[in-house]
Amino acid sequence: MSNREYSLLLSFLHEKAPHVELGTLQSALSFHLAHLSPTPTPLAASAVSSKYFASVSYTHERLQALSLAFRHAIHLRYRKESTEGSTLLTPSIASRLGSWLLAVLHGLQGGAPVLRLACCTGLLLGIEDIRVEADIQARHRSKVEHDVVLSIAEVMDMYSLVYNSAEPSEVESLSFSLILASQSLPLVPHDKLLALPLRDLARLLLLVVSTAFQRGQLLSSLNVSAAYTTDGAVHTRVITMLYVCQVMKVLRAMAGQVEQDWVDGPLSVDGVQIAPESQKLVASMWTILKTMLFAILMISDTVMTKVVYLPPGPLHVTLATTTLDALSHLSFVISHLGGVTSASGFVELKKTFYMALDVLASDTMQSDVFARRIISSRRGMNYTNRATLLHAKQAYVFSCIEQLIPVLSGGMIEEQVLPFCSQYINAPSHRESYESAHSVMLAIFSRAGAESTRGDTTAQSLASSPVDFAFVRQLVPFYAGCLIENSAADRLNATQLKLAYAALTRRAGTLWSSSAPSSPVEADNDALAWYCIELLVAAIVRYTGADPARAHRLSLALVACVPSLSLRLLPMALAEIQKIIESCGIDREAQRTELVGSLFKEILDNVGEREKAFTLEWWYASRFQASPAAEGSVSSHPVPVESKPSPAPRL
Repeated sequence: MSNREYSLLLSFLHEKAPHVELGTLQSALSFHLAHLSPTPTPLAASAVSSKYFASVSYTHERLQALSLAFRHAIHLRYRKESTEGSTLLTPSIASRLGSWLLAVLHGLQGGAPVLRLACCTGLLLGIEDIRVEADIQARHRSKVEHDVVLSIAEVMDMYSLVYNSAEPSEVESLSFSLILASQSLPLVPHDKLLALPLRDLARLLLLVVSTAFQRGQLLSSLNVSAAYTTDGAVHTRVITMLYVCQVMKVLRAMAGQVEQDWVDGPLSVDGVQIAPESQKLVASMWTILKTMLFAILMISDTVMTKVVYLPPGPLHVTLATTTLDALSHLSFVISHLGGVTSASGFVELKKTFYMALDVLASDTMQSDVFARRIISSRRGMNYTNRATLLHAKQAYVFSCIEQLIPVLSGGMIEEQVLPFCSQYINAPSHRESYESAHSVMLAIFSRAGAESTRGDTTAQSLASSPVDFAFVRQLVPFYAGCLIENSAADRLNATQLKLAYAALTRRAGTLWSSSAPSSPVEADNDALAWYCIELLVAAIVRYTGADPARAHRLSLALVACVPSLSLRLLPMALAEIQKIIESCGIDREAQRTELVGSLFKEILDNVGEREKAFTLEWWYASRFQASPAAEGSVSSHPVPVESKPSPAPRL
């Protein structure tokens, strides 16, 4: 190392615009810090007061380069000490490295808080890099951690004075400091973090996030340049729940402003053509919107992860509804990422969404209030020629309502939920809303069936008021006809139709199961379930000639209903299924094979224990009475001879 090189480095550090690349200056600083003799203190003092790194205003690139220079210096110094080794008469490698660290920290004293934070962050990251191999003494690392916390506190004091009147350049410099803090604070022990005023830190973080997204007004004028930032996670002690609610309300307001500007803007119109010169701008805009969603999710996830394990309280429910409202405002962004229910959606979104719903479900009254508000959230928005935007909002609403069905009041379901669903259960133009509407309908039947099951008081205790069973009885014929109507090729597929109709039939057969056995009410129970079967059989007959493919899908749905029927109805249902199988001609051999195979699987895997003896006896008595094609189809699902049960007594 020559004196000339060292002199040039010092001159560059004290120039606002030296004629040298940033990477070259960073490398030179790392090298001289590690090798300067007898002590690196003067060079560290020059770096922390450098005019270059704090010329007119701080930049992210230069602060990260300064931090990286000190981080690399740790590695270089450790390599130098390891090469020289140690003897019985000389200090150990760890001791010499610790003395060097203290000399560097001494040089950083009195420097600019932001530059000092960058240098200390680099030192702490470097120590963490070589933690295992270098075995640095705890007291030396503790001193670095102490200086990191002290530097962050000084930065917070500096910017807290201008919190309410911060200029954009000041907020930008603050964001760079918070990025450095996010890199170093996770490595600091919890007891040292107690010195930081967490409320003030949260205020500064919220200021940076809201300013980065222009307080939600970034879509008002697309020609305004956007500021980018990087988020870091810091784990520290709890602050008051009331302030957390205020933070979430600010984020909700930002999301609401973004949604309003998006609805009013031209880009939300269906079929809009983007000019070639604007495509890059629009792509950048979507990146900013997704970044905003991710920022809200990161904050909400941290809050919900803690709240979900706390006893229910009004502020907890407020946090949940605020989170769900913010996500609702950004539903048009969520739809671009796969939605909250699809398999393609990302895990963090689903986790935050379902945790917020779990917290909300602890308060049945507030669940009703939220459901009513979110169903009517489309009002006041101009969705003309904006079907894609409307469908994204509808899909989100359905996702929320489906999860809240077990706790919503009966009146809320009758007055708000069902009218909302009825608009979409026959409208497959938007697949997600269409399928979600059917999921909500089935959730309603599941709720009614659970409340009527003998001894099941859980469902009744969750909701503020039970559903009206008379009203649900009227829904069964309506929805059965609706499912048959939606059995066309472009609507529910075969699997969806089977699951939906089987679930409807099962719930229709349990709505009055709390009555005594063989009572007239139980006979009514079977009558309602049998109505579903008769309606399905009639539809199969009607479509057999006109639309064989549709009739086959309905036949598969009929087979899927077998495990849902009581022992009283099974003989009649199996007789109808046998007629359908026998009516299949040679030209429909593939369909006949699929029907027989599906029936065998339902009997073997899904029929209850009480009904299995009868269905197996029926199977062995009738499996060879179908048609030759059907008999051949059964061979693809053989039952080993040694495992065939003996004929059960006829019931």
